[in-house]
Amino acid sequence: MKLDPSRREITRDRLLDACVLSVAEHGLRKLKMNHIIEHSGLSRPSVYKYYKSKDAVVVDAFTREVIRMSQGLADEMTKHRKLEDKFVYGLMFAYDVIPKNPMVRLIIEDNTEIRKFINANTQDPDVITELGFAEVVNEYPKLKKDIYEIYRYWQRSLLPLFLVPGEELETRKTLEKYLRQRVVPGLRLEKYLK
Repeated sequence: MKLDPSRREITRDRLLDACVLSVAEHGLRKLKMNHIIEHSGLSRPSVYKYYKSKDAVVVDAFTREVIRMSQGLADEMTKHRKLEDKFVYGLMFAYDVIPKNPMVRLIIEDNTEIRKFINANTQDPDVITELGFAEVVNEYPKLKKDIYEIYRYWQRSLLPLFLVPGEELETRKTLEKYLRQRVVPGLRLEKYLK
């Protein structure tokens, strides 16, 4: 018996949600397929119809969560008119979201472990960049040629905020001030406004 597409998608999302919960509870190193099965509430044979291995579920769960974060980033950036504000509040959005999402948080917590699952064949950073910054590029077409470089700078600027938090990050206002003074100048956004 074939499941209709909507039921298949619901079940798949249920498994990915179970994977996210399992990673939050056990971490990636100790994660077992049994954890995902238990959190999903599905039978073992049902789970194995969708995923043949724990690694496959992890890759899909990670990809889904990064795409969701990128879509949220795009939504946040479109709320603001000025280019600088788009990037400042986009960074603030990422700073808020990454630690709260067990799958995305792996990027900053356990980079070596997630890289065993996520590689160039399973996760295309260009797709994520295009999704997260599509609206900004549409509004400021000059950004298109440099968007990957900008995104990489953005990532390198965000990572230290998680690793070495300081008093400049204690409030939203101080975080915003820090980003405007320390990160935004490195983006060299003025050249895209001409």
